[in-house]
Amino acid sequence: MASISPYLHISPDPGIWLIQLFAIVLATVCVNFVLMRVLDAVERATDRTASVWDDALIHAARVPLRLLVWVVGLSAAVRLIQAVEPSLVFDYAPEVRRVAIIGIVAMFALRLIRHTEENLVDPERAIRPVDQTTAKAIGKLLRLAVLITATLVGMQTLGFSISGVVAAGGVSGIAIG
Repeated sequence: MASISPYLHISPDPGIWLIQLFAIVLATVCVNFVLMRVLDAVERATDRTASVWDDALIHAARVPLRLLVWVVGLSAAVRLIQAVEPSLVFDYAPEVRRVAIIGIVAMFALRLIRHTEENLVDPERAIRPVDQTTAKAIGKLLRLAVLITATLVGMQTLGFSISGVVAAGGVSGIAIG
């Protein structure tokens, strides 16, 4: 974001900043389109391989990458609007962007776990398929770990002290165990 700001000379003239806003949104749409075409080409190339990991990675990354492009593009647009028309609602934009990125990373991890689990169980994809019960159990544990981690990181990003939450969880674990 900081690398773009020298090129965005904000003018109070609505014609100028509306054109800049349109250019940011258009650039976001173009980057999204090119990204999808690149991912389609990579997916066609990975379909010819025997590895289950590359297929899972490409399928898991498709939606989160698109969301990431939109979050970055809309963040730039919000920053431009904030410079022209300051408002209290725009003060929360950096926190929203950080939480959105944490959510996107968590979404990618969850999708990667799910696609990997499906690929490892499928006898057509895996050379030695894994037992379905084992794969589901490990997948559920990994998904739970990702959700807990994303929640704690999101809380810390919003200013909550997670040391108290982690300490309370440790005391609860000792009391139960």
